[in-house]
Amino acid sequence: MRVSILVENDSAPKFVRGGWAKVLKYCGHNVEIFDPRRESVHDHFRRCEPEIYLGTTYGVDRATRKVLDARPKTKVGLFGSCFGPITDNLDREKYPLDVRTPEESMNVANLSNYTAVFIHHTPKTVEHKTMTHWRGISDNVGSVINGSDIFSFLNGIPQEKYACDIAFVGGYWPYKARNLDKTIVQLCNNKELNIKIFGNGKWPVAQYAGFIEESEMKHLFASAVVCLNVSEPHSTDLGFDIIERVFKVPTCNGLLVSDTVNEFDEIINSETLIPQYRNSDDIIRFIELFKENPKLRIEYIQDQKMWVLDGHTYFHRVADIWNLLNEPEQAEESLKKYTELRKQHGI
Repeated sequence: MRVSILVENDSAPKFVRGGWAKVLKYCGHNVEIFDPRRESVHDHFRRCEPEIYLGTTYGVDRATRKVLDARPKTKVGLFGSCFGPITDNLDREKYPLDVRTPEESMNVANLSNYTAVFIHHTPKTVEHKTMTHWRGISDNVGSVINGSDIFSFLNGIPQEKYACDIAFVGGYWPYKARNLDKTIVQLCNNKELNIKIFGNGKWPVAQYAGFIEESEMKHLFASAVVCLNVSEPHSTDLGFDIIERVFKVPTCNGLLVSDTVNEFDEIINSETLIPQYRNSDDIIRFIELFKENPKLRIEYIQDQKMWVLDGHTYFHRVADIWNLLNEPEQAEESLKKYTELRKQHGI
């Protein structure tokens, strides 16, 4: 099928949607990336004539509605802004989430195409907290959580140049800093720890080493004693939004240590699968534990890796999208291709 995927900027969603694109291409679909900074929606649709359009609810403007109205058979999957009980009294200054606007829901409601709206929260969160009010506006509402792109983040090899106690890749800006400052930034004051930080933003620590190529990340994660996950404030305070790092570190042969997000209870089948910290002292204790017990560290890595490979790759997420679009045969084909890939490469 011909699939068009909206990628409107270079932030984190670009990598998630890129993961979908790789899976769709592997499964034989004709995939085009739509970047509105470089091409108008009219030109893009004339050039690609997509049968499936994967965009965003906040990206549906008059021009998008016009090209879709002219193609009523095109099915539409939209990553949605939050629109549920959690947003009714949300402190937007404290938690600057994307929240649906009246114009946004009107534009989606006026689409004549079959339309599914989804977000990267777990099914219970979608149903009861963040997306409830989208029901009745779109044809289907559901969960498509983040996952691992195994085409880029699989089987890292430990390398001396990346050897460290803690590895972290991510950005630094005021909202994220509220949790980063209490954890990895604070730990950077401990001169006994070897910490390597890559990413973007103005990190206020000497351990920040700048940009790292995507092809090198898997080796960094595999080389660290632990790879730290630091979630954004709404995740730790309100309990939802598990970021991509949680899934891609394990498939790189890295050991994930994370803060606690309530949604973990819905996707993790073991309380001990992911070591979870409450403060920086807990992180130090985990580092000491895994340094003293390398076999235990390997066991955690293997368990975490199989957890992701068995249920949390972008093959699984693409299957979720197909099901939301009422294309169950395509969903089955995605998972079939993944099973064959694992057998072929011994994954």
